[in-house]
Amino acid sequence: MAWTFSAARVREIVVAPKCISPEQKVEFSSQGEGKELNVLLDLIDGGSHHLRLVVSAGRADVPESYAAAFLLNNRRVRGIDHSKIERKRYYRKPHIPKGWHENVLDYTLPAAEQNRHDALPDFQPRDLRDFLREVCQHWNIQIEFGEDLW
Repeated sequence: MAWTFSAARVREIVVAPKCISPEQKVEFSSQGEGKELNVLLDLIDGGSHHLRLVVSAGRADVPESYAAAFLLNNRRVRGIDHSKIERKRYYRKPHIPKGWHENVLDYTLPAAEQNRHDALPDFQPRDLRDFLREVCQHWNIQIEFGEDLW
């Protein structure tokens, strides 16, 4: 299936106010030592797109194992995760920065250029609750942080 969203349109959707779809049960499920949250999102203005937020923790007590993905029509268009080291492509400029970064995917570009990694120097979650809060703030997702979420 061809990708029909321009980079500008994806950016508009990412920054637009969103909320968890009302029919969704918002809670982390256990995945071995980790946890995962996988929910559908709605645009507050009522626009209809298939949006999804996936937050996972390889180990719930290790923030560097956390990752988040924002999906549009079942394709990842943004991601947030951590890299322990800086990675370079062909010994040139950094391809993946050390620390927290955001993956910005643009499927209109050639395959080798589709996934950009932007450093997030102010993104410093202390625990899974804080990670989810920062991810939601970064992608403009409104969520209730009740005790049943954990």
